[in-house]
Parts: sequence; C-alpha cells; structure tokens
Amino acid sequence: GDGGAVGTSSATPVEVLGLSDVIDVSTAQFHTCAVKRDGSVWCWGYNDYGQLGDTTLQSRFVPVQVAFLGNVVHVAAGWERTCAVDRDGDVYCWGLNDVYQLGDGTTQNRTVPTYIASGFNRISPNGQPVTCGLRTDATVACWGSESVFGEFGNGTSSAVAPVPTAAFVGVTDVSVVDTATYYHACVLRSSGELLCAGLNSQGSFGNGGFVGSSIPVPPTTVPGLMVAFNLFDDMGGNATVHAI
Repeated sequence: GDGGAVGTSSATPVEVLGLSDVIDVSTAQFHTCAVKRDGSVWCWGYNDYGQLGDTTLQSRFVPVQVAFLGNVVHVAAGWERTCAVDRDGDVYCWGLNDVYQLGDGTTQNRTVPTYIASGFNRISPNGQPVTCGLRTDATVACWGSESVFGEFGNGTSSAVAPVPTAAFVGVTDVSVVDTATYYHACVLRSSGELLCAGLNSQGSFGNGGFVGSSIPVPPTTVPGLMVAFNLFDDMGGNATVHAI
C-alpha cells in the first residue's frame, strides 16, 4: 500500500499512502483492507477475482475505496475475497466465489460488495472454501463448500448461504483456517473456553492429539489459564489464542 512495485519488501514498517483515521484493518495473503472512521472501506494488493471491491480486476499499489459500501465497522480480508460488517450487522462479501464461499447462493465472482445476511458482529473468511461469522446472538454461522474435514462443526459439508452451528453458542470470537493441511475452525466462548472442529493432523486443536472431529471439541486445560480473550489466525494457517 505504499505505492511500491510488486516484490518490493521492507524490513521496517512503511506508511500506507493516503490512508488515515483507520479503526480496523485486515490482511490476507495478497491483499489488505482497512476501515476508516467514516465507515468507508479501502483495499489494496492483488485483485484477480475482484477482492478489492472497486468494480475492476486491476491490482492496486495504493488503497482504493470499495464501491457501494458505507457505515462499516469491521472488515475481514480472506483467501481471494473480502467480507465486511456494517453498523446494522449486515454482512457484505466480494471476490472469489467458485464454491459458494461468499454465501450469496451462487458461484459467481463479485467485483463489488454483495449483501449476504444480517445479524453479525464479525466474519472470518480466511480459509479457501469456507467462511464463518459470529452472530449478534453469540452463535456462529458458516457457509461455503468442500468442508470435508468438518470445520462447520455441525456435521455438514457444504452450505450455499449461512448455516448456524448449534454447538457453537455463547461465542465471543471465531476463526476458520482452511489453508494447506490446517482445515479447522475454532471459536472462543465468553467463559474463556475454546472449541475447535475439523482437521487436527498438525495438533491444531491443542488437545494433545491429532484426531479431527466434525463436532467441536475443547483443547487440553492450560494450567493457570484464566481467560482467553483473543483468537486469530495468521495466513500460515495457525490458529492462536492470546490468554492471561
């Protein structure tokens, strides 16, 4: 976002050009998006599937405003797509949609934000074929296809639109990771309890084993752990909990 050419790296932080008063930011493998205090969304990076949301397929070296979208409070950049939540709890997604991962009931890629559903606080579109969101009633809904490892947490393998997961209740945060060999989803409950579902071949559940589950399972109790307060994933596919 500093206007430099593709492949130009920096070992120190550089200022993103023309962007200030930012209240939320999210980065994916090849693009980044931010929300300004005025509710506008700005994205930059690769745009081969319309994930920048500016009506084009042109990649950008500096931030461009996402079209037809305002009053946004949360943005989430994911695998070749982006989702946002506005002040009313409405979800909008755009970009790659070959396996229903945008949740609009189609497999049509979108170069501009498309309304998906209402009643959400946060969205996690970080996996390739699956997107999950935290609803305002502290439950989780997921959508997408090819969820062969059970990361939906409800025994289903696909959904063309948001489908609630009954086992994920009392949730304060959600993260879904579908990169490479890390196909799993985790949620954080208000009690500080962490639940995960999906593939566990790399020990991603944190329960001391490597057996996956299509039904949410908790990790091993951590001695001295009082409350987990932040769940996120990096783009390498590692779900992480910060705790005190």
